[in-house]
Amino acid sequence: MPFNIKSANINENWLFEFTHSGGTLRLSYQDYHDGTNFYFGSVTNRVSLRESVNLERSTSQNSNASVTVMNFTFQGQPLSEFIFGATNNFINRNVTIKSVVNKQNAQTIATFRLARIDLMVDTIQFSLIAHRPWDNVTLPNSKTITNKYVPIVYGNYTRNSNTEFVATDTPSSATDTTYFADSDFIEDYTSNDYFPAPYYKSGGGREEFTTGIHSMSSDAQAAFYDAAVDKFIPLSTPIAANSVRTTNHYVTSCKRHFARGFAYRADGFTDNHTAWTDEADAFDGSTVSYAQLIKTFTSTNNVVFTQSHTDTDITYTFPIPSGEINAGSMVIHFQTISTILNYSSGDVYELKIYVDWTGTGNNFELEVDQSHSSNGTFTNTVVVFENFAEDETLPEQFLIGVNRRIQDSSFDSSNPLNATTTVRIKEIGIFVEMINKEKDGLTAYCAGDGLTDSFASGGAAITEIHEAHRDLLIRFAGMTNSTPTGWSTLDAAKDWKIRYWQTQLEDLDSILNRLQYEGGFIFRFKRGNSSEPEYIFIKDSYSSGDIDFTITQGDIGNVKISTLDFSKLLTKMNVNYDLHPTDSRYLTKKTAFSHTVRNAYNIDTLENIVDVNLNAYVGPDVTEYDDSTLVENANPNNDFFAYYYRIYGQPAIIINADIVNPAFYDIDIGSLVSFSDMHPAKAFGKAYTNVVFMITSLTRSPGLLKVEAREIGAI
Repeated sequence: MPFNIKSANINENWLFEFTHSGGTLRLSYQDYHDGTNFYFGSVTNRVSLRESVNLERSTSQNSNASVTVMNFTFQGQPLSEFIFGATNNFINRNVTIKSVVNKQNAQTIATFRLARIDLMVDTIQFSLIAHRPWDNVTLPNSKTITNKYVPIVYGNYTRNSNTEFVATDTPSSATDTTYFADSDFIEDYTSNDYFPAPYYKSGGGREEFTTGIHSMSSDAQAAFYDAAVDKFIPLSTPIAANSVRTTNHYVTSCKRHFARGFAYRADGFTDNHTAWTDEADAFDGSTVSYAQLIKTFTSTNNVVFTQSHTDTDITYTFPIPSGEINAGSMVIHFQTISTILNYSSGDVYELKIYVDWTGTGNNFELEVDQSHSSNGTFTNTVVVFENFAEDETLPEQFLIGVNRRIQDSSFDSSNPLNATTTVRIKEIGIFVEMINKEKDGLTAYCAGDGLTDSFASGGAAITEIHEAHRDLLIRFAGMTNSTPTGWSTLDAAKDWKIRYWQTQLEDLDSILNRLQYEGGFIFRFKRGNSSEPEYIFIKDSYSSGDIDFTITQGDIGNVKISTLDFSKLLTKMNVNYDLHPTDSRYLTKKTAFSHTVRNAYNIDTLENIVDVNLNAYVGPDVTEYDDSTLVENANPNNDFFAYYYRIYGQPAIIINADIVNPAFYDIDIGSLVSFSDMHPAKAFGKAYTNVVFMITSLTRSPGLLKVEAREIGAI
């Protein structure tokens, strides 16, 4: 017999609409006519529906359902024959469940897909599943002709400039100091805002790399990540706009063998005889500052004075970039100043600078040779260099030494020869073109901007996490571009930035959940209906106009008031974000905590701390809240920690109850409610006045509606 539904002042009938290829089968608990259609009262089991949202993880859940009906005679045949084996197709079609309370208008309470049908002689069991259009979708969903996945990329990226050193470059003369100014040094490569562009193929003297499924009109120039110097170095002769290879496969390219030309400076020194000052200024990138050796000679006789370069040498060390050298030069910019007083004919003043380019200390070569034969100050600029050939080994260091030879041949104690020698090392650099002949496993990196949105006219660049989430739903899950409920409010409140690339196969469901968590929002279909998409999140502030329902003690029964379980409390977080393009580490690490709550609840120093790794989130920067910067004073949407602290950073009030007033049977997940005229009058010691709750769990069965309401803020 059909199930009879009556509970106190609630008389409820459920209607079940089974869509099939030929129309709609309408069943119910009790016979029902809505004025147009008749529903056969044949459902025999008590169907239970459960929906919930997890604010801590920013996820939404829907239960499946099972409906048992009598196998009655329908249109002259057993119902079982109508639903399967004939011309009607029910499987994987929508099933809508509606509620009629006290003979009021029917309200949709759930939407499912029919997954399976079981026949048990006199009854039929329909197994219903919560259908989501992204189920069974994996990304990336495009491949190259070499069977490699084409990345999906979101976000705003910034490339390093590609002024490059090439193998034919050498200083034009011994005074060519523009050589340094005209080249890019690796310290100029400050951007890490790239995404991986997998190697595709070689051809026509070029290397090609897959940039994604969309075209880029600019900034598609590829770069090489050199782990030895931790820099993204632009590749030689790149292209600014990518090119299409096949549908949904675009590439960028560069000179063969991953060629990249750049310059780099010393990274350390050893003043072997403490003869120099300001030694590090030789590689600080400025010609205004410099390493300097100053030596003054005043004769006391006519004997030749000699100071060897091995008594003044200084060692400069260098990083070793990755790859093989194709060509290059080591370059030193010197300035010499010689001031001579009381010079007489026949006197000797010689200045020589030696460089051991090998760094061994055993292969000094004369690079600067100067002599002066008159009084005065003599200032000279000298640029010296040593070229590298293909496959040579880059040095880890080289040495510079100064040699002086001075003689006052006609010594006069009343007028002795005086000579001050100043040698300045203004700049040191190594200029190279590096290559990688072996390409297996290599990846280039690109800084062209990611996908544009698919839901607004003009297709604006996607820079925020919630924008990427919505675009994924439209682009890959078939959702329409109609504006979801709550979208405009979310879009106005959130400016959480994204850089995200999907290069490996993964379920779209996992990707969407990741973006929801990192973006601080929840997506769901209202009551399972795919035509009613909705975004839910915690706002910065609430007003009385935001409240959907005000509930009193008379509207609910079986009330249980709880606090958030201490084990779920979060008071301190180490947030790692801005993922490095190599996927190897996070570029930003911040620690934030609530000093107020940790003190109030006696939380030990090493207790209640969680590490969080965010793969898409790049901003806003997380404030390092502490005892001087209180997170309690922050708006929840200021940053990642502030948002989740608002949710479970302190023991919030949670209310579980049965709804006994049919006026509230339209309540839904995400509904905002307030409580008044409660008994007891307070939730523990906290008044209900101006406290905002969100419905986070809802369980329906005929004649029964259970809800969970969680405190989320205040008016």
